Amino acid sequence: MALKILWSEKAKKDLAKMDKNTALRIIEKLKSANENGFLFLEKIQWRDFFKYRVGKYRLFIDKLSGNEEIIVNAIMPRKNAYKNL
Repeated sequence: MALKILWSEKAKKDLAKMDKNTALRIIEKLKSANENGFLFLEKIQWRDFFKYRVGKYRLFIDKLSGNEEIIVNAIMPRKNAYKNL
């Protein structure tokens, strides 16, 4: 069952800063993952959210239990992602 994907304002801004091809790749990978049940969603141990890897970018996601939606909170390059959490 596909979940509804919601985007935070920060995630929208992060996506807008990227070049068009990278942004489209991230959106397509997220849609594909949604259809496949987010098999590669990984829990971040010291935080209450998940990460999803797309190339050299990390998407930080809140997966709401009981609801049929997820929230993409931020999109960051891997080299800076964990410093800014």
